[in-house]
Amino acid sequence: MLFSCSNQDSVTPLTCDLPDDSLQTSSERKQLGYYTVTIEPETETASIEMNRTANMHLNAKQFLLGWPCSNCLRLKNIHMLPENQVELDVEVEHPISNPYFTAFDLRVIAIFEADEYFGSKGVSYALLNRDGMTSLWDNPGIPGIVNGYKAYNKGVDRRPFAPDTVLSERFLIQLPIGALQFDIGVDASWDENDGVTFPVTANSLEVINLDGYIEDGMTTSGGLAEIVVSMYDYQLTYMIGDITAYSNDLFWNPKPLNFVYSDGHNITYNDLISNERHAPSGIHNVLVQVTDNENDSYPYDVSSYIVLEAEVYKADVEITLWEMDDYKTPGNYYNFYSYEGPADHHVIDYFDNNGPWDFTSLPYTSYAQRKILEPSNPEISHFADDFPTADRFVKDDGNFGFSSGIYYQPEKFDYYSMKEVPLGFYEDDHFGGTVVYTNNFTKGFPFPYDISTSYTETFTSHTFVSVTYTTEALGLGACRIPFDSSNMKDSIMMRTVIDVSLIIPICKALLYEWYDDNGNLLAMIASVNLIGQETQWNEDTYEMNYGGIMSMYEMYRQ
Repeated sequence: MLFSCSNQDSVTPLTCDLPDDSLQTSSERKQLGYYTVTIEPETETASIEMNRTANMHLNAKQFLLGWPCSNCLRLKNIHMLPENQVELDVEVEHPISNPYFTAFDLRVIAIFEADEYFGSKGVSYALLNRDGMTSLWDNPGIPGIVNGYKAYNKGVDRRPFAPDTVLSERFLIQLPIGALQFDIGVDASWDENDGVTFPVTANSLEVINLDGYIEDGMTTSGGLAEIVVSMYDYQLTYMIGDITAYSNDLFWNPKPLNFVYSDGHNITYNDLISNERHAPSGIHNVLVQVTDNENDSYPYDVSSYIVLEAEVYKADVEITLWEMDDYKTPGNYYNFYSYEGPADHHVIDYFDNNGPWDFTSLPYTSYAQRKILEPSNPEISHFADDFPTADRFVKDDGNFGFSSGIYYQPEKFDYYSMKEVPLGFYEDDHFGGTVVYTNNFTKGFPFPYDISTSYTETFTSHTFVSVTYTTEALGLGACRIPFDSSNMKDSIMMRTVIDVSLIIPICKALLYEWYDDNGNLLAMIASVNLIGQETQWNEDTYEMNYGGIMSMYEMYRQ
């Protein structure tokens, strides 16, 4: 049997383009009727009208002679529920006594306008307690193609529909707002038999008991999750053709699934899927189509369908001091592409607090390098003693953005207070050498870094240079950089304003930084306003007019 439902306007039986059963004369599947049901909500009753059109006839040859009968289809126990849902029993009676006409896999298909499209495959979710989904007998006058159905006699092997029997199933349907009319018909499978023994070809060609699930593992920046699909095939599993997953939100192209296990009739497939399209957190639908190998032999779609739910979690980035050790390990090198010029926020949208942020399309003009040095390194021996408590020195080669010359940042990691403490800097070209911060055991940047990060720290040198850092986390998302650019990395976006003064203000810098979960600096945008010069960024909107951009493209150990 088939259910189909119109939109708010009912489908007119004399004009709608109903399925043409003459296409099925070469197969064992027969459509036994196509009806329109009208619900009367006040009395909770329904009326049934047979749909007959010029292009549709009932092929009863070799099967259920005398169908349709006037009372073989009955609707009972109709209840209107809140939110325009209806619950009812659909009862089907076999009108013939001859066992030769035993049918199999009787089902009712609820045909509604599609709720979601996966490419050209419009899927209806109107039948809320469906046993499966199919595109068979779809009414081309109703947008959509894949519809839910209820299977009958599910507790009996091969699901027979025997002569002189009555089968019933309970339906829960979500009606479109204002719609109280829908269509029904009959679908079953049959093949030649002796009335005692029925060949397996009397069952439907499609798989049954199609089920599956999608594990957790996908985040807003990508991630991986296993999809598992299992099913039963009457005609043995070698008759199963392609198993394909479709998604509007998660991945770009249809994804074929891989064979896992089979015992001849039961079979399982799986694969890994990723949130390639960086869908937001929440539940997303994945359509799975299982096609029979005989699909090409028939003019209709010999497939079964199921819609699975996949959950995407918000990228959870927390950077601890221990993780920063990975980034700040002496001997590590970090090479960056860099660009200096108009910091167009349309290229890297630093107003977007959720990402994804893509640095791979920037017009890179130069390279920059950061190198982590131990205090014993000969390169810094002439000033290392100025910072006797330093654990490491971060060297910037000066080819990034507004910088010129070579810049060294000595640091100490205070694991007791969970702070990274900058001890000063060494820069010859502008500051003439060493600048040491005071109070270096009580000041520092607190960890962990997460979405709640917000702090202000001020360091003053023995030469009265004062530097104030005001930092806040703006959001979590995904960052794409030239290094390993085929993948997005979960990242946290930080905004820092740096005020530098020597009794009077000298300059102010604005930094946007993107860190991965291990604390690696993936990318940065920076702009500096020197006092007395034209402003390079707006303190209200933080939009930059000119600055430097860099993104990591190589990371390695010495």
